[in-house]
Amino acid sequence: MTDALLSSSFSSEFLAFRSIERFEDGSGYSLHVELQAGPFSASYPFFVESHPVKKFLASLGTLQESLSGEALLKPEYEPQFILIRAGVGGHMVVSGELFVHSDQPQSLKFQFRTDQTCVGLFLQKLRHELAAVTF
Repeated sequence: MTDALLSSSFSSEFLAFRSIERFEDGSGYSLHVELQAGPFSASYPFFVESHPVKKFLASLGTLQESLSGEALLKPEYEPQFILIRAGVGGHMVVSGELFVHSDQPQSLKFQFRTDQTCVGLFLQKLRHELAAVTF
């Protein structure tokens, strides 16, 4: 199973990228986002092009090393996003918005905090999982 988990070091909150697969044409990825943030949870299909994924990985690496800045994962033509940004004292803030466009539109805004150790483990696992699905 291809999973990358970003847990909170302060609570039971988490963000997980599950079932990561590369599009057959190599143009991007599909993954299943699962999250628990406060009393809210979600299970959400997330599709993103290759370029935003590469940019997210590079920004996460910089964030991990410098403890400053942010890493944004956002499809090029869709509004949903996941953002990890540096806080104070090695803390990191994980936030985002997820949208469902249908005849009954829905959205979820979420946020929780973690620390740089958890972000580093997440980055390592995500790189490994993405390499495993690359052809």
